[in-house]
Amino acid sequence: MGLSREEVEKLLEPIESRLDEGLEKQDAAQAASCYTDNAVLVHLGKNAVTTRAAIEARYKEFLTPDFGKIITEKTAAYDVNDGEFLLRKGRYQMGKDQPWFKYMQLFERQPDGKYLVLHDEFEFN
Repeated sequence: MGLSREEVEKLLEPIESRLDEGLEKQDAAQAASCYTDNAVLVHLGKNAVTTRAAIEARYKEFLTPDFGKIITEKTAAYDVNDGEFLLRKGRYQMGKDQPWFKYMQLFERQPDGKYLVLHDEFEFN
């Protein structure tokens, strides 16, 4: 039997908090530390980067002083394969009164039981 939504939310809280904090502080290294070494970051319809190092470099490109505050709505969280993976869906905006964009993240359980982002895809114009 799979995990309940409440259990999934509890498991995701530490990694999502660390990622949110890294983005808020504009700390590309902290944000990238939330990804597996072989993760992929997909800008839907545009491009993709693989590896934690490439994801950190991509974050450095847009985490600039002009970077607005990201507002997120986490709309769904699912268990995949009895906790081997956790899936998060939601939407975000780059500051109040800006358009909303969808995102989806797949988290992979690590040997220590914690989760890291394996696959992250997002919309953005």
